[in-house]
Amino acid sequence: MSNKRSNVSSGMFLALFMVVALLGGCASVPMASLESDAAAKQFQVAGDKSRIYIYRNESMGGAIPMSLSIDGRMLGQTGPKTFFMVDVDPGSHTVSSHTENVSTLTVDAKAGKAHYVWQEV
Repeated sequence: MSNKRSNVSSGMFLALFMVVALLGGCASVPMASLESDAAAKQFQVAGDKSRIYIYRNESMGGAIPMSLSIDGRMLGQTGPKTFFMVDVDPGSHTVSSHTENVSTLTVDAKAGKAHYVWQEV
């Protein structure tokens, strides 16, 4: 009888260990300061520039950080419920998401305008 309890306890311990391990594996990316975050959310764009926001609003796939580049310049990684804001010169720009594949999107950035790109795993 005590052997069965031991197996149940071991099984519960293993299940608990797996949950903790999975939670620890969720993606974490460096975040901007609260001041920078608040300024980015003002959505104000200089008249001679264009602004591109790349955002992830999903929770699914959250354990997968996605590398991000614009015009071949690596910017960093996004995690779930995060965004990047990049000021660029007006014109054509290539936004790329890097996971096991590379997905690209061309943005025709207009002066004084903000453009939004939804990034999804």
